[in-house]
Amino acid sequence: MSETNGKEALLVRLSYQATLRAKVLARYGNKLRDTRPINLALVLGPLWIAAHYMRQVALFKTKLDMTTILSSTSSFLTLQVAAIYPLNQRDQFTISKLVAVVFGVIGTVSLD
Repeated sequence: MSETNGKEALLVRLSYQATLRAKVLARYGNKLRDTRPINLALVLGPLWIAAHYMRQVALFKTKLDMTTILSSTSSFLTLQVAAIYPLNQRDQFTISKLVAVVFGVIGTVSLD
């Protein structure tokens, strides 16, 4: 019996709820148990809140244009964090991502 037929034969013998759980586990595998995104969110969450608080303080004390330019550079930090802590292959640093971030900052600066 092939592996595919063996899996189907096993699913036929399971209850409906167990079949649903088996399909979810087959689809996502160990991704359900991966705690890296949660740990990273616990680290970056307070930093994100602090950054937004500081932006509001900067808006209170400086001009809107300068604050917008400074906050547009936060994409560089995001790119660096994704390069240091990649969650999958697509999170790795590439030149095209750097070019996109640079163009975004240049666009923001040129509009202000």
